[in-house]
Parts: sequence; C-alpha cells; structure tokens
Amino acid sequence: MIKGISKFFVLFNKKEKLNYTFFILMLFVGSVLSVFSIAVVIPFVHLLVGPSSNFISKLWLIGGMSHKNQVITLVFLMIISFLVKNIISFYILSFQAKFFNGFSSRIIRDLYKVYINKPYSFHISKNSGSIIRNLNTEAVLFAELINNLGNLFKELSLCVCVISF
Repeated sequence: MIKGISKFFVLFNKKEKLNYTFFILMLFVGSVLSVFSIAVVIPFVHLLVGPSSNFISKLWLIGGMSHKNQVITLVFLMIISFLVKNIISFYILSFQAKFFNGFSSRIIRDLYKVYINKPYSFHISKNSGSIIRNLNTEAVLFAELINNLGNLFKELSLCVCVISF
C-alpha cells in the first residue's frame, strides 16, 4: 500500500511536494491546537466545580491567583486558544483549496498536452467521450484522492494527540 501511495507523489513537481509537505505539517499543527483548545476546558470545568480544587492549585499559570482571577484567566485562555485554532484552521482550509485546485488544474493541463500531441490515428481510434471524461473527472478524482490522504493523516494525528493527552 505504501508503495502504491508513493507512486502518486511521482506526479508532484518539486514545488508541489514542498507544498504538500507544508500542508501535512500544518494539519499536524492544527491537530495539536485542537487538542490544546479542548484541554483548556478541563481546568475551567474543575474551577467551576470547586474553587479549591487540587487540580487547579497545581497549574503553574493560575495556581496562586484568587478564584475570580483564575476564572478570568482560564476564560481568556479558552478564547485565545479557540481563536488561534480557528484562524489556523481557516488558513489550512484556504491553503488546501488553493493547492488542490492548482494541482488538479496542472494535472488536467498536462494530460491535455499529452492528448493534443498524440498522432491523428490515436484520435480516430479513441472514443472522444473517454478523452473528455479523463480530462474532466479522472484528474479531479486523483487530486481528491491526494486530498483525502492528507485528511486521513489529519484525523490519525488528531487521534494520536487525543490518546496521548
């Protein structure tokens, strides 16, 4: 399976390989930020349940504060963490859309050049519907496959981060 997946990446040019690596790295960062934004909720719930919780007193950031300041600090941390996570998630989604639209456009363009440079006899013997289908759907499906591999990595890294937490 890994050998089959590695064959897909032969179609990437150097810039696309670098962008895909950056995309995977950003997905991992997004997963870590998602776990962190969830993890900030746990001290907040402990603080709401009981102000003199042992758990809260062990936190280095808010351990020596008054109850009111602890609540304000944790609310502030929750807002900041969710805001940062959502801004980075928005950036990841926009990068993902731009990258995969560009990638599928390049694949379609390259495939079109291959078909245009074929001899006339190829076009006579080949059904034009299959050529059009290959240009319109197969290249887009291939780009979606690569996109889904990235999403699979994102979900797996999120599971690993949640389990390790």
